[in-house]
Amino acid sequence: MLMFVVIMSTGVLVVPSITIERAEQSAWFAALLSLPVALISLGLANALGKRFPRKTLAQYCETLLGKYLGKLAAFGFLMFLFAVSIIVTREFSDYINIMLMPETPIILLNVILLVIAIYAAVKGLEVIARIAQFILPLFLGSIIIIASLALFDAKLGELLPFMEHGLVPVISGATLPATLIGQIIIVTMLFPMIRTPQKVAKAGIVALVCSGIFLTLLTVISIAAFGPKLPGDLLFPFVTLARYIKFVTVQRLEFLVVFIWVSGIVVKVSIFLYLESVAIMQIFALKNKAIIFGLLFMVHTVLATLPFSNPQETNLVLTKFWPLISFVFELVVPAGLLFIALLKGQKVVLRK
Repeated sequence: MLMFVVIMSTGVLVVPSITIERAEQSAWFAALLSLPVALISLGLANALGKRFPRKTLAQYCETLLGKYLGKLAAFGFLMFLFAVSIIVTREFSDYINIMLMPETPIILLNVILLVIAIYAAVKGLEVIARIAQFILPLFLGSIIIIASLALFDAKLGELLPFMEHGLVPVISGATLPATLIGQIIIVTMLFPMIRTPQKVAKAGIVALVCSGIFLTLLTVISIAAFGPKLPGDLLFPFVTLARYIKFVTVQRLEFLVVFIWVSGIVVKVSIFLYLESVAIMQIFALKNKAIIFGLLFMVHTVLATLPFSNPQETNLVLTKFWPLISFVFELVVPAGLLFIALLKGQKVVLRK
């Protein structure tokens, strides 16, 4: 439940736009194509977790690479967590600013989100997971209602011709959803905190498959409703879709998207802030949580506000630079750690 909400909270808005811009009417296949990459990330995370069931990635980096190189690798992963939560925070404030509160300063929106997310992170992992458990039925219900009502105006002929421009645009369109679903790699930090780690692989596969299916469905609906060109020019095609749905007396359902996004984003930023605090304590041997969360609040507020002047710059980072950075930490780093673990003869400790 937690991983599904983490993936879909951002995927519901950003994936259709960027994927359709690149792959047009074949974008739905690009969304589906991203799933195998994420499954590889999950497999790597699970293989490492079974060998180090009592340690997080930040801890077994030192075991495998030595003290200094290990701390450097763990610090790099911490920066990856930082980057995800900062970008997501900025996506939140851009969305609220554009769609609901155009006169509200971006920094104020960032502060509001971060205060709520840090409060949840301070309360701990179980609280964050229970929030995800509570909102999931409403989250799913909102998506299903909007998608179902949109079918009345959908034209499935817009999905043809399939792969008109070949495979390259489809692969290009698959990069962003692959990096998004690949964020399941945070399981490497969660593994020792899970009561039944033997079930991680099964639960992760369910979360990834459901996320892939829903992202594909949202992309199909966006193309069928708006055609293969327009969604790529929209910042939030799913929001636009919800806004223009009219079925009998039902209309302007964007408030459902607001609920989906705000509740899901709080969960996502909370879990990343929590894992950042855990990584900082383990890498730097710090114990004062108040200082750590205070620093996280200040760093995130500044970096989610200053570097980006508009949503287009955020999208530029997501499309041009983010896929490569993500693949390094979602695939290359865990694959390298697993390879070293195998070379050192590190055996599986956790059995079914």
